[in-house]
Amino acid sequence: MGQPIEECRLPLRIALGDDPSAITPSYTDEQLDSIIMGAIQMGLAPECVGLSDDKTKLDPAPPNNETFGYLILKAAHMALGGDTPVNVKTRAMQVSVNPNARRDTLRTIEMLIHQLEQKGNICGTSESSTVMASSDCATYMDKVLLCPYQYRFAPA
Repeated sequence: MGQPIEECRLPLRIALGDDPSAITPSYTDEQLDSIIMGAIQMGLAPECVGLSDDKTKLDPAPPNNETFGYLILKAAHMALGGDTPVNVKTRAMQVSVNPNARRDTLRTIEMLIHQLEQKGNICGTSESSTVMASSDCATYMDKVLLCPYQYRFAPA
């Protein structure tokens, strides 16, 4: 059975701070899938979540929304890494990634991971979790406590 790994892409993209409406997002679908697979294979995911043999599905699938959110946040935390500033300078241009923004994002993710751990329902049953049925990104993000991100990509 399992849950297709593609269903992790949008929440992971948002947790990473990538604009899902951008013409060229920062992460490809293959990179997002690899981040999820890497988190599971490195033992960062909850013990109740695994990969199917063909690596296209979460099998067993997360039993509840807290488990799914925890998997996404742990994968995002792993992918963002440390606070290393990125500076590229050529004669024609200069690009700088603010290390403070990355640090703030990491701290937010760490706080959300801690909140989910404190709920004590990671790998619990679906009955002990809030039911979430929504394809609306803002509603989904409200449910997994990522409220600061829902406004980042709002159209002007």
